[in-house]
Amino acid sequence: GRDNGPAVFDSMWTRMLAEIEACRPAGVILSTEYVSSRIGLPGGDMLCERLRETFGNIHVTLYLRQPSTWLTSMLQQTVKYSGLLTQPRPISWRKDIELWESRFPGCVAVRKYERNGLRSGDIAEDFLFHALGREDIPLAPAVQVNETMSAEAALLMQDFQIRHQPDKDDIPTSEKRRFRERLREADRQVTPQAPPKLRADLVRYMDEGSTDLLWLRDHHGIVFDGIDYRRIGRLPTLDREVRLISDAFEIDEKRLALLWQT
Repeated sequence: GRDNGPAVFDSMWTRMLAEIEACRPAGVILSTEYVSSRIGLPGGDMLCERLRETFGNIHVTLYLRQPSTWLTSMLQQTVKYSGLLTQPRPISWRKDIELWESRFPGCVAVRKYERNGLRSGDIAEDFLFHALGREDIPLAPAVQVNETMSAEAALLMQDFQIRHQPDKDDIPTSEKRRFRERLREADRQVTPQAPPKLRADLVRYMDEGSTDLLWLRDHHGIVFDGIDYRRIGRLPTLDREVRLISDAFEIDEKRLALLWQT
């Protein structure tokens, strides 16, 4: 569809500048996947210009997840508002990281997002310590914002949107919100609820299909625990489409039926 990225960026940046003017903070932390991914898209140069114009000392920290884990999260977030899934592709993070490093030499850090590798298992505490050198900032207890949806619930969420709101992909609606709340409650009632599990061939495709992972290991020391690095580069062929949640995740058919009845 049409890329409305520039308009979203201008609106976001205007609101941010107004907030900075009102608060006059000593520093500003921008935490958004939108900004980090925009560097390699049209408008990336404008983003860098705005950053330099607005801020003095700029430090960039990029947190990366194991590709299969990242895909699991991305699909779950996508299906909350869209019945359409983007066909998975092996990761291509090197290009964007090198762009950040060329735009802000010496000011870019790359860190691994795995809970057992984060300070106290918390990304906020990890960032404050490693990026800002602070460990004296009190943090509120973690709040679960993106509650994990079971694969079965995600499949029903996608089916609802395909059947009832096919013309409103990526658009939040009250109908989607109400159905998602009903699914969340049903998910709690129907046990056991296992974490969504990607199909084995898709895990291999994501975790072994990009030599960017070797570059991350050799240049930034990023090694993900669940990957066999000896297999990387032997690109597994994913000779099927991923159009439905059931194409991506293992589905418990009995649990799906119970969830539907609930």
